[in-house]
Amino acid sequence: MTPFTHKKTPTKIRLMASAATVVFAACMPVHGALAQDQDNANVVVEEVVVTGSRIRRTDLEAPSPVTVVSAVDLVESGETDISELLRNVPALNSTLTASQSALTADSPNGVGQLDLRGLGVDRTLVLVNGRRHVSGVQGSAAVDVSTIPLALIESIETVTGAGATVYGSDAVSGVVNFNLKDDFEGVDYRGQFSISDNGDAENYFAALTLGSNFADDRGNAVISIEYARQESIVAQDRDFAFPGLASLIPNSPEVAAAFGLNPDADNVFVPNVTLPISSPFGTIALFGSAFGATVGGPDFDGPNIGGVPTIGGVPIAQVIDETGTLRPFDFGVFSDGFNASGGDGIGTTFPTEVLIPDIERVVVNANTNYKVNSYVTAFLETKFAFTSTLDSDGVNGFNDDIPIAADNAFIPAALQAQIDDLTAQGFSPEIVISRDQIDDLVRPETESDRYTFRAVGGLRGELDNGWRWEASFNYGRTEVNETFINTRIEDRFFAGVDAVVDPDTGNIVCRSDLDPTAVPPVSPFPTAREGFLTFDPGDGQCAPINIFGLNQISAEGAAFAFIPVEDNEELEQRIIQVLIDGDSPSYFELPAGPVAFSAGFEYREEESEFSPSDFETAGLIFNSVTTAVSPVEGDFDVTEFYGEVAIPLVRDVFLVESLSLEGSARYSDYSTVGSVFTWAVGASWQVTDDIRFRGAFNRSVRAPNVFELFSPNQPIFLDADADPCNPQNINAGSEFRASNCAALGLSPDFNSTDFVSAFITGQGGGNPDLTEETSDTYTIGLVYTPSYVPGLNVTVDYYNIRIEDAIDQIDAVTLVENCVDAPSIENSFCPLIERDATFGFITGFTSGQTNIAALETEGVDFSADYSFDLESLVGSPDYGNMSLQVSGLYLINNDDFPFQDFPDQIDTNLGELNFPEWIVNFVARWQRENYGLTYTMRFEDSQLLDTVENEEIAGNPLFADPLTTGSGFVHDISAFYNVNENLTLRVSVNNIGDREPFLSSLIRPIGPIGRTFVFNVSGNF
Repeated sequence: MTPFTHKKTPTKIRLMASAATVVFAACMPVHGALAQDQDNANVVVEEVVVTGSRIRRTDLEAPSPVTVVSAVDLVESGETDISELLRNVPALNSTLTASQSALTADSPNGVGQLDLRGLGVDRTLVLVNGRRHVSGVQGSAAVDVSTIPLALIESIETVTGAGATVYGSDAVSGVVNFNLKDDFEGVDYRGQFSISDNGDAENYFAALTLGSNFADDRGNAVISIEYARQESIVAQDRDFAFPGLASLIPNSPEVAAAFGLNPDADNVFVPNVTLPISSPFGTIALFGSAFGATVGGPDFDGPNIGGVPTIGGVPIAQVIDETGTLRPFDFGVFSDGFNASGGDGIGTTFPTEVLIPDIERVVVNANTNYKVNSYVTAFLETKFAFTSTLDSDGVNGFNDDIPIAADNAFIPAALQAQIDDLTAQGFSPEIVISRDQIDDLVRPETESDRYTFRAVGGLRGELDNGWRWEASFNYGRTEVNETFINTRIEDRFFAGVDAVVDPDTGNIVCRSDLDPTAVPPVSPFPTAREGFLTFDPGDGQCAPINIFGLNQISAEGAAFAFIPVEDNEELEQRIIQVLIDGDSPSYFELPAGPVAFSAGFEYREEESEFSPSDFETAGLIFNSVTTAVSPVEGDFDVTEFYGEVAIPLVRDVFLVESLSLEGSARYSDYSTVGSVFTWAVGASWQVTDDIRFRGAFNRSVRAPNVFELFSPNQPIFLDADADPCNPQNINAGSEFRASNCAALGLSPDFNSTDFVSAFITGQGGGNPDLTEETSDTYTIGLVYTPSYVPGLNVTVDYYNIRIEDAIDQIDAVTLVENCVDAPSIENSFCPLIERDATFGFITGFTSGQTNIAALETEGVDFSADYSFDLESLVGSPDYGNMSLQVSGLYLINNDDFPFQDFPDQIDTNLGELNFPEWIVNFVARWQRENYGLTYTMRFEDSQLLDTVENEEIAGNPLFADPLTTGSGFVHDISAFYNVNENLTLRVSVNNIGDREPFLSSLIRPIGPIGRTFVFNVSGNF
């Protein structure tokens, strides 16, 4: 393996030496006023650092909109998965949650990743106390937020489109900053248990935080320990997940009639979708191909048994069902060879498929600070997190037409009787079996153990003129060990299937034990390397494997051919940072007030390494037989200088209580893409005490990460019926699709499923020629705090984000669709696709990372909160206090511009699943003395069903039936009682109405758990 290394060592050494000089100088004793005592914080409005800027101010003065989730919100939600809570923030509704990682293809097991504005996790910068955090995903900048300690969270701030000049690359769509508690004294405890009203999905959480001052209150130390456990649920635990989960398949008269759907629709959503060309029982054929016997569907015209054609009185497709009975194959409600509902075909969802994985997590934080003298404080923040996740995928390999020898020891008596009868009739039967492997003993499971360590140490202080400074070193490391339990080793599997009776002992053994030269035949699809590659034939290891019927594999056969293999990931981050901020009164002051500023230097190194198992790199396991999985290793470093200034322009004149202008800039020198420059300007206009306008423009730049640049080609797959030129898809794309398919030489009746079985294998990986992407973000907003309605705050903010040369992972479906949806096949995507020269079906493709033309999103955030004493309404103080809050998002557009060659071609996402036009949250809190009640409602506007896109229905209004999800409401309620000053009891019911996910989705508008009861006890001493 050749590492991809990009270093500028001489520059690095010089800059690190310069940073050390600055740190040393900042530590020298100086005279100045100390910061305000915390004891006065309840009577004085304290200036703070608001996310998106390092200039200290109150949060309402920031030029960019900031959304805040408080510690109270966290406790009331009952969530122990912080990513699940933040997904309810409208701007973060595309977030990939840890608890639902089993349902999200782009989310590693047990990892929570924040996705702001639906622009991708790599464009959302996650900070802790205003500092970067090591990634939790190899090759990426995405932080695993589930490792952030819940008990220490003070607040979570989200700002859109601002932050690249202040914090560096990756803040393209915005910044999410976790502010943790500081200088804690005493004991804080929390225990929580939740359970669904189905009696499952138990969740346990316990946290203990201890803090104390020392050295005559010059120092403080705090340690926090958390434990969380989420119990799993599987598809068969929820009827809407199995068999009720609906999927999109091509329509047929039989399907439309069976489910009462529109017979004129090209495609339909039906439950319990199955793939007829294979079966968990094993589809048995005695003539030709088991795949060929089922792909054509049932035949009711000729001689048949149960709708299955026969030869010599024997059905051409049979199964041995769960009772051990040999019977004709059941096609279910048949659509085509690759789609049906029910029957004996393999399901797209499996009874034991994990919906919510087993997750166990331990997080330990230990922080301390010590005031060296009146002007210098040393600090250290450390964290260790361990997360273990267990997931299961359902299918453990599949094959078309596995050859079975005539003397195979496991041939059932009923099947042998058919063979003998056919032979007597003059036929020459040969056994083949098409099968998906889901036997209980070989169920594939993935155990992911993740270790995260982070330490931030440094010095901070205040100068004589009130300026504050900080110098720090930030180190983070993530290690991931993934064990793939019951990984199918191909040569062992086929050797075990080739089982015979030992004539000397009468025992069933592998043929290779009797004849080490007897190489077993392999399936034609997916193909596997022939021969003995992982064991020596005749050495006694091989154990026979029975694939006639479900759950027939013995423990010995399972242990031989299905073994654990391990992949490893390592990520490291190192940051040197020096910051200073202050204002100008000691030197000068403008007529409207002092000028505030901040400036800084940062040097950062990122390293990422992925090491697959030797079985994968050699192409010896099922998922790597066509394309071996390769290691990934890469690193980069970046040196950055940053500055920010806030200038008051006008104060206390007619219609201008204050008007200020802000600007910031950042110079970054990457070892990968060279130097880039980002900048931002903003303004804040306080018209009166009641009205303030704010606006900002941010130019951000994101350099490609390690995975995007350096990942070697890995195997990726395209479903056989996903060809956009197929009959059900030909009218479902752009206006150019049909003519482009014809230009490729495909006939009007072309259908890829006439030639291709199950899927096509391609390759996808990194691209060292990627360039940086550049985004422009505009925000303009109104803050309204009417003095005649005390306690009311209203904000409305418009945003527009456009990313030029956006770095995008082009998946297989998008690749083949883009080829024929462009104005011409002379585009950058068609040359990446290989088609058969005679029949035109796709034989291979190369996808991966590329710079597309652009991404753009536009919308309006809004919020209103009103707090009041009920005494003002009913005239009595005994009714307590009330607060109401409405917040939401109106999405104007979310567009992709996929073609560099045709930059005006738009693929709009507005209204598709995950991109509703409206999202609205409502919270009502009531409190009286020592008890209170909170009600929460979340609303999502109707969206297109999963896999349905705007482009498809624009070209064909009858593309699918049904089309939309309908609107979704989710309701929660929470109550608390303060028993005394040391003990609070809380009970919550989440998803009161037991709302189910949308049809065809398991994650929107809510996950699969259902109504949940939460019991919480907390307190402090």
